[in-house]
Amino acid sequence: MSALFVGLNHHQQVMIFGACLMYDEMIISFQWLFSNFLDCMKGKEPTTLFTDQDVAIAAAIKSKFSSTYHVLCTWHLRLNAEEHIGSISRTQEFKDHMMYLFYHVDTVEEFDIAWVPMIEECFPGVDVKSGTYWLSRFLKLREKWCSEWLKRNFTAGMTTTQHAGQ
Repeated sequence: MSALFVGLNHHQQVMIFGACLMYDEMIISFQWLFSNFLDCMKGKEPTTLFTDQDVAIAAAIKSKFSSTYHVLCTWHLRLNAEEHIGSISRTQEFKDHMMYLFYHVDTVEEFDIAWVPMIEECFPGVDVKSGTYWLSRFLKLREKWCSEWLKRNFTAGMTTTQHAGQ
C-alpha cells in the first residue's frame, strides 16, 4: 500500500509533504507512519486529514494526531456504499439524498430531518433509527463527512482525497 501526505499551499496549489510504501494496513503500522511524519514535520500535526473509512487509520489518527480533524473522503464513502448496499447506492434517489447530506446540510436539525426521508424512500421497511449495520455505522460517523460538521473545521474547501489529482 502506498500513502501520500498532500496539502495545499497558500496559493491553493497541491504540495506533497511525504510519501510511504507500507507492508500492511495495521494500526501499529499507521502509528509508525504518523510518528515518522510528525518527526519530519517537527511535531506539527496536520490540521485536517482526509482518509477512506479504514478502521486502522482512524485508530492511528486518534492516537497520534490528537488535534487533527479526521474527515472521511466522500469519494471513498460512495465506493463503500456500493459495496455495502449495492444497487440502492446507484439509484438517482439515493445519490440525490447523499449529495444533499454531503454538501448542503447547514444544521444538525436539518441533518436529522433529511436522514429520515432518505431511509424511508431508499430503504422501505428498514427501521429509521437503526437502519442496516452499514447505515448505522455511517450515521455515527456523520461528523466526519457531513457539511454541517465540515464547515466548523478547516478543510480548504475539500471533501475528497481526489482533489489532489485535479
